[in-house]
Amino acid sequence: MSIELRQCRHVLALDQHRNFARAAAVLGADAARPDPQPAGAGEVHRCPLFDRNRTRVEPTPVGERLIERARLLVNQARDLEQDLKQMLGLEAGLLRIGAGPYPADLTVGTAIGRLCASIPR
Repeated sequence: MSIELRQCRHVLALDQHRNFARAAAVLGADAARPDPQPAGAGEVHRCPLFDRNRTRVEPTPVGERLIERARLLVNQARDLEQDLKQMLGLEAGLLRIGAGPYPADLTVGTAIGRLCASIPR
């Protein structure tokens, strides 16, 4: 059995929207398809992940387990991509700024504006 990250994203979109057409639209699938179900989101190796009724879809127990694990995998993949972009200098890192109420009110907003203008990423 092989599960791709793309399939995990499809399952998560279907879990979030509980509707095949809306999940497909969010994923950028062709809305003109007769069955707008995101490929790979309905079942894995003939094991149904979602039960379908007239108004929405609900995850089966197998689907719930896959959703739980897929969320972890997709989040970890996103974090890995961010880490690699930062290491390669393709994306900026995280900057946290703390200030008391008085300095924050007087100067921090202006300083952050200048920083963003000089280093847009």
